[in-house]
Amino acid sequence: MNINKTTRQALYLSLLSAFFLSSCGGGSPNEGNNGGMTAPSAPKAWGTAMLIEKEDAGRALSPQIAVANNGNAIAVWLQFDAQQRIDLWASHFDGSNWTDPELIEEGNENPGPPQIAVDKSGKAIAIWPQSDGTNM
Repeated sequence: MNINKTTRQALYLSLLSAFFLSSCGGGSPNEGNNGGMTAPSAPKAWGTAMLIEKEDAGRALSPQIAVANNGNAIAVWLQFDAQQRIDLWASHFDGSNWTDPELIEEGNENPGPPQIAVDKSGKAIAIWPQSDGTNM
């Protein structure tokens, strides 16, 4: 599937808006809980909001998304676990569906806000600050 620039931009803004709304406590299936992030179900049209984070132990925050030229996307976010440590999660959108979230970093040394980018070939990289207990 090859998606034009305007459609990619619309998808990006749609996903970013949905993540922003849910991280602020609105527009999510967990209305008022701040625990969910939502996304449109298809890149060409708005669909029903869906939860892409599955660990409802705590609040999700600092969502970031990158969209590849083919319309695939990757989202990363921080989320508090049951012990109130911060974990780093990611999920991939293949143009139709989001994958189950994958834990990238456990919160032993609380990771900081992530950044994500996708290159021309569709490969993604995420970076984030993290302390080793002494140094950042």
